[in-house]
Amino acid sequence: HIVLGCSHYPYLIPTMQRIIPEGIKIIDSGEAVARQTRSVLQKHDLLNTSEEKSDHTFYSNASITTLDMLLDKTYKVSYLDF
Repeated sequence: HIVLGCSHYPYLIPTMQRIIPEGIKIIDSGEAVARQTRSVLQKHDLLNTSEEKSDHTFYSNASITTLDMLLDKTYKVSYLDF
């Protein structure tokens, strides 16, 4: 088994499936992380329940080139040293 323990690892699943031996199962924790995130946001009354489209900005403390490419310029990507 390979357990993916980070939110961006699911992007690697197709590549990993090509290079790992058959029979090795990939366990993706992304859905569980998303459910927990929703739970925490609800608990603190921070969940956006509006149906209006909102603007999103993604921040990175590293090069924004790859993130900008992955998001296909659909969203604003900014560098922030945090």
